[in-house]
Amino acid sequence: MLQESGDATGRMIKMKIRDSVATAGGARSNEDRVGHAGSLAWVIDGATDLLERIAVEVQWRQDAYGFPSDRMPPACSIGLCVDRGHGFELTRIGDATAVIDGDTTRVLATSYFDGREAAAVRARETDPAMVVAAMQQRRRHTMTSGDVESVFSGHPQRRLVPHRITADWAGTGHILLCTDGFARLVTDYQLFAGWSEVVAEARERGVAYLEKLIRQTESDPAVGGDRFKRADDVAAVLICAG
Repeated sequence: MLQESGDATGRMIKMKIRDSVATAGGARSNEDRVGHAGSLAWVIDGATDLLERIAVEVQWRQDAYGFPSDRMPPACSIGLCVDRGHGFELTRIGDATAVIDGDTTRVLATSYFDGREAAAVRARETDPAMVVAAMQQRRRHTMTSGDVESVFSGHPQRRLVPHRITADWAGTGHILLCTDGFARLVTDYQLFAGWSEVVAEARERGVAYLEKLIRQTESDPAVGGDRFKRADDVAAVLICAG
């Protein structure tokens, strides 16, 4: 648990981590991560000015280690909560989801990536080389195009497109950050009517219980028709004010 304390500037940190979960969607190692330190909490599937500074560092390390310029660099989605003292800032890049639940419910999310994946699945391309080439083209587009959405990467021509909302701790009950695998509770499986109900269940039963609901649903042969992967990695963190 994070305890209320001061950060390097002496500002009081109000954020507390109530619960978290991160599991793999199959036999391979989990590529989704959850973490927290001081005034930050995050989920990563695979910001603000911090995102660009980290991207520069990633690019520098790629160059230093001789990462081939013709290879697709690694990329990820990030959901970030920054405690600002009296308030906080949520930043999303890629298909992470951030939810503020309190006097009202606010959701920072996108259907951009889900819609694009569903269209690719419906195309029913059977040549594996063509499937991979199309996937790389989509990824390159979201790294470099400056479209309405992007993913995080150290690509030399990257154009990061983070989305942000700010709010006060007053009137905020809980914050949920999650990767797209966890968001399937609402986006794919409709196990809950909305995000407020997800947060309520997370408070009562824990986010690990919700992860089990996801895995049970994934085992149904009837689900997953518009996805390349039936079971996805999951990461989520539930935050409350101290």
